[in-house]
Amino acid sequence: MSRDDPVATHSVDLGECDCPGSPHDSDSAEVVDRHDYGGMSVIAAAASMDEPSFLRRLIRAGIKSWNLVTLDKDGNHVPLAINDYNVERLAGRQQFALLADINKQDVILGLQLPNTRGAPSGGGRATKPRPRTSKRQSGT
Repeated sequence: MSRDDPVATHSVDLGECDCPGSPHDSDSAEVVDRHDYGGMSVIAAAASMDEPSFLRRLIRAGIKSWNLVTLDKDGNHVPLAINDYNVERLAGRQQFALLADINKQDVILGLQLPNTRGAPSGGGRATKPRPRTSKRQSGT
């Protein structure tokens, strides 16, 4: 994993395969090591959503691919689209694995999300603004 490579990804094990017909031993997702500006803007825009929606958007923004499949009308395995609906349908353990990885990898490093109205600020302490003083020297 390289924090300097904006397209670097790593694999997250999502546990035993839940796909129809269990076509593989375990489910997994390729997740970004660090969000690019596009991913960060998606997350920042989602900050005003309710918590479950925000967490789904956070997960979706980090997934580049996964091995999850579904069945088409002919019974063939086809890749499952990465979207909010399918992220919401992931098993709780799969969502937890992705969120735990996001927290561990700190993929949103440097992103400061806005506080919701009335929410306390981060760990900083409040300070009074200092009065401005100027030391102008007269031209005498």
